Amino acid sequence: MSLSYNKTARLLHWLMAFLILSNLILAIFMDDAQKPLRSTLFGVHISFGVMILTLIILRIIWTFTHKSPAMPETISPIENKIAKGVQHLLYLLMFIVPMMGYLMINSKGFPVSFFHLFSMPVLMSKNPELHELFENFHVILGWTLGAFVLIHLAAAIKHKRANNGVFERMWPKK
Repeated sequence: MSLSYNKTARLLHWLMAFLILSNLILAIFMDDAQKPLRSTLFGVHISFGVMILTLIILRIIWTFTHKSPAMPETISPIENKIAKGVQHLLYLLMFIVPMMGYLMINSKGFPVSFFHLFSMPVLMSKNPELHELFENFHVILGWTLGAFVLIHLAAAIKHKRANNGVFERMWPKK
């Protein structure tokens, strides 16, 4: 059995990494931006969120239909359980955060637009009370996702420095 993830899993990982990091950066700057830049940044943030939501659904399906590579023998059972737990939490957050954003926009009375090319289905009608709830969840869980991305990144650096084969499992091949 291979110790590396296949090309599709690696592509999904790195594409999502780019989109999530981009959206976290956009979230930092878009609130303080002046119009029309603010509207553009929000539009890109929303469209990237739609892509993240779509890709995490595909990634979850891929995970259920394709076996993950075995961890190197140098990884202890407890490290393996922690890694799986963090991975599952990341997957959950990668689904919930954009879903809360989607519902936040719908509950404000607007459709979710994908780069102004088309609108996603409206899942609910305008509801100011739920809008505030979805907005709070989106923001809090978004920064929670950001924190777990940093933990994931720190673990990747740790494994690269330890040269134990874990880092190379997801790194693009030559």
